[in-house]
Parts: sequence; C-alpha cells; structure tokens
Amino acid sequence: MDIRYNELNTAFMKINAIHLVNRRYCHFNSIKNFILYFEQLEEGKKKDEIYLLLKDYLYNIENVQITDRNMSLEMYNKYIQPIGQYYHKRLGFTLFTRWSTNIIIILLANFLLVTMFKFNLYVIFIIVLLDSVYLYKMIQKQVQKKTYGFMW
Repeated sequence: MDIRYNELNTAFMKINAIHLVNRRYCHFNSIKNFILYFEQLEEGKKKDEIYLLLKDYLYNIENVQITDRNMSLEMYNKYIQPIGQYYHKRLGFTLFTRWSTNIIIILLANFLLVTMFKFNLYVIFIIVLLDSVYLYKMIQKQVQKKTYGFMW
C-alpha cells in the first residue's frame, strides 16, 4: 500500500471530523472519491503532482474555513477541476451534476426533439431509450464513486 495514500486518507479523516457543516463547500465527496482511487493511478510525475495537489488542498481545507460559494469556486478551480480532468482521462471519472439539473436538461432536450420531429413515435422511443442509457450511466458512476464536481 502506498504511504501517500495513507497520508491522504488520514488527513481526510481528520477533516471529516472537523467539517461537518460545510461539506459541500469543501467538495467533500469529490476528495473522498479521488483518494479512494489514488492508488490506481500510474506511478510517475503526474501521480506525484496529484498527490501534492490533494495534500495542499487538504491542508488548506483544514486551516481555512470555507464559508461561501466564491471561496468554494476558487478552491474548485485551483484543485478539484485539474485533478478531476486527470482522473477523467485515466480512470473514467465523470463530472457530477445534480439529479434536478439532469432532469431539467432531459426534459428540455426531449421537448425540443419531439417538437422538431412533430411527435414521431419512433423519435420518442429513441429519446426515451437514450435518456435511460444516460441515467443508467450516471447511476453507475455514482455507485462506483467515480464522480467529482463543484460543491460535490
């Protein structure tokens, strides 16, 4: 077992005990998922960079109280997004979007497609099939804990 994984996990557990109120501002689930899959990253310079980013992020979270959306966004752009992009390329992570956002996007897209094709039954069937596949993939990624995102 990688000693860096143990260090990250220990730091995360310490933060877990401290930050019970503002977890979403701290991107708690994203960090938890990154640490969970850290050992699966290929050894090398990029893994070292990811380790340093995670370590720096955990240090900042422990020592700086993030209390608003702007601070959270700044931390997301500096740490979570670059790590998430790398995990997306290497481990198949996906950007998490809330269920309410997914439903709104699906309903709008369905409405536009159905009205464009004049309520064609075949188009409606294909749309429902694609919606089902999309939702299944989102559920699958959440179960596998391969998601990251802003305030997630």
